[in-house]
Amino acid sequence: MRKISLAIALALLMCFSVVGCNGQDASLEESPSGEEVSEVETDVTEEGEDAGLQEQVMVERLSKEATTNTISAELKEKALEMPYADYQTLPDWYGTTIQNKAAYGTSWGAPHEYTKELVDELSEVGFNFIRVVVDTRIFYLESQYGEPGEHFDGTSDYVNTEELRNLDDLISWCIDAGIHVCIDVHNTPGGYMLGGDEEASRELLFTEGSPEEQMFIDYWEFMAMRYADVPNNALSFNLYNEPPFWVEDEQYTNLMKKTIDVVQKTSPDRLIFVDMLHYAKDPCYGLVGEKVVQTFHLYEPYEFTHNLVDDSESAKTAAIREMVTYPLPAISAAVRDDGYVVTGDFPAGTVLTMRIDEAKVGTELILSADGKKVFSKVMDQELVDEHRLVPDENNDFCVYNEENPDAISITLTYRLEEDATELRFDKKGNDGWIDLNSLKIKTDTYATKLDAVWVDGVEIPSTRATVDENGFVTVDDKAAVYNYGKETLKEKFQEYKDFSEETGTLIMLQEFGNGVFCELNCSVNLFDDMLSLCDEFDIPWCQYNYDGAEFSIVATSDEYRRRGATYEKLSSGREICVEIRDVLQKYMK
Repeated sequence: MRKISLAIALALLMCFSVVGCNGQDASLEESPSGEEVSEVETDVTEEGEDAGLQEQVMVERLSKEATTNTISAELKEKALEMPYADYQTLPDWYGTTIQNKAAYGTSWGAPHEYTKELVDELSEVGFNFIRVVVDTRIFYLESQYGEPGEHFDGTSDYVNTEELRNLDDLISWCIDAGIHVCIDVHNTPGGYMLGGDEEASRELLFTEGSPEEQMFIDYWEFMAMRYADVPNNALSFNLYNEPPFWVEDEQYTNLMKKTIDVVQKTSPDRLIFVDMLHYAKDPCYGLVGEKVVQTFHLYEPYEFTHNLVDDSESAKTAAIREMVTYPLPAISAAVRDDGYVVTGDFPAGTVLTMRIDEAKVGTELILSADGKKVFSKVMDQELVDEHRLVPDENNDFCVYNEENPDAISITLTYRLEEDATELRFDKKGNDGWIDLNSLKIKTDTYATKLDAVWVDGVEIPSTRATVDENGFVTVDDKAAVYNYGKETLKEKFQEYKDFSEETGTLIMLQEFGNGVFCELNCSVNLFDDMLSLCDEFDIPWCQYNYDGAEFSIVATSDEYRRRGATYEKLSSGREICVEIRDVLQKYMK
C-alpha cells in the first residue's frame, strides 16, 4: 500500500484543468483558491500504485520549477524591442549554429555550458540569430536526484532544472544582445542525429504510439510551457533536425502535427520552424497551412562541402591533404571510346587511386601515361566476388543496387614510374563499359580528387581535365557549362522560392557551410555564392556552425583550423577565421 498527499492530488487536478487548458502554471504549494493545503495523507490500494507513480511523474513534469523560466520581466519587455517574428513575418536574420548541448554525454567540440562570453563573441561578430542545437536527454534526469546517467533509459520522469536554467541564461544574454534564439532538437531517444548510428536509431521516433514519440512530444510540451511568456521576437522552436530519407510526407507530418498541437496549446503564436523532408531538402506539402516556417539545408555540392569530413583522422591531418575544387568541375564517370584524359605535371612517384562503383563484368580498364600503357585491370568475376558485388541479368554491377547491401567499391592503386604530362583511361571488352567514379592524384606537393558529377537528364562530355601545380582542377569548355557553382545553386534557391510563393509558406536557410578541411579560397567562394543568393531571394540565413569542430569558423583546436586562413582573436581570446567572417559580415545588413 502506498500513501500520497492530498496536496499532490489537488496539484494534479490543477495541472490538467489549468495547464492543460490554458497553459498557466499550477503550484504544488497552493490550492485552487490560493490557500495553503495541509499535508493530509490518504491510502492508495495496490491497484492504484502505478497510477500514483504516474501522478507523481505528471506533477513533477509540470511542476512550477519545470515550467517557469528564470528570465527577468525587464528582459522580456526588452525582447519586444527586437524585430517582430511569426510564421508570416521573418526579419532579416543572419545567424550561426552553436552546439554546446548537441549530443548527450559530449559537448560535440564546444564547451558544454552556455556562457556570457560566448554570447559576447556572437554579438561581436554581428550575428542576430542563433540556432541552438540540443539533445532532449540533457534536459531530463534518470531519477529525481542527480545528474543524467551514463545509461540513460529514455524516460521523461524528471526534468533537469540546472540545464534549463543555463538555457534561460543563454536566452537572457541573447535578448540583452539583440540575438534571436531558435531551439533545435538534433538528438532525442529513438531519433539520434549526432553521436550515434543515424539511420538505424531513427525509426522509433517515427513509430506511432512509441515511448520515444511520446517523450519527444512531452519535451516540446513542457518547453512550450516554460517559455510561454517569452516573445517570438526573442525565441522560436525548430522541432526536429533533418528527418531521414526514408521518412515520407505522411509519416513526418503526423509526428510534426502532434508536436505543433502541444506547442500551440500553450503558446498559440509561438514561431515554429519545421525542417523539410529528406534531410531538409524537399518541401513538406503535408504541413502547408500549419502556421509554420519550413527550413531547408543546402550543402551542395556535397563532394566539396563534406570533403574529408567522414574520412580517417590520418587523412584529415596529413601534411598533404586531398582537395576538391569549387565550383565543382563537371567530371564524367564514364570511360568512353574517346577516353578519360587528365593533363598536368605528374612526376615519377605520383600515386593514382581509382574507385570503380559500376561496370560490366569482363571490362578492362587501361591506363596510359603519355601514350604508353602502364597499367590495366579486368573487372573479372573473381574481383567482383571479392567486393561482394552481384551482377544483374546483363552482367552489369553497381555498388548502389539494393541487391548489393554488403558491396564495397573496387579501388585500384598505381604509382607512376616515370614523369608524365597526360594520363589517359580507356576501356576494352566486347560491349563493355566502366565508370571511374573517383580519381585521386597525389604528388609530393599536392593531392586532389576528381569526383564524378551527375546532372539530371544530361550526359556530361568525356572528361578532359587539367590539374594545376596547386591541385586545382578545371575542365574543358564543353563540360564546364555543367560545373556545379553559383548558377546551379541558384536553381535550388528558385525551387524553394517557387514552393514558398505557391503555398504561402515562408522559408529559411538554416544550414549551409563546409568542413574546415576544404580549400580556403574555394570555401570563401562558396560562402559568397550562397549568401549572395540569400540576398537575391530575400531569404534569412543561418550557417553551420560557429564553434563545433569540423564545420566551425572559430578555432576550437589546432586540428580544426582552416589551412592557409588568417585567425584573429576575439575579445574572449578565442580565434575566428578572418576570411569566412569577412564574407559573412559582407551580407549582414
